[in-house]
Amino acid sequence: MENKYRKCVGMMILNDDNKILVGKRMDHPSGHWQMPQGGIDENENPEEAVWREMHEEIGTKNQSNFPENGGRRRKKKKSSSITF
Repeated sequence: MENKYRKCVGMMILNDDNKILVGKRMDHPSGHWQMPQGGIDENENPEEAVWREMHEEIGTKNQSNFPENGGRRRKKKKSSSITF
């Protein structure tokens, strides 16, 4: 049986008020809203894919606001995460 699943990446982008960026789908009649996401291209790692998708989905390559790239850090709140 052929594997038809394509590995994907997604991101949750928060503003200073902790509001989540979502966009309304223009390419689907459902009009559903979703966070930026997309498939991982062949020979691309997940980190490369997430930055590429961020550019494709919201039109920026600016990574300066991310803590890993010298941006500010938020106060840590209790949260949970899932790693695959």
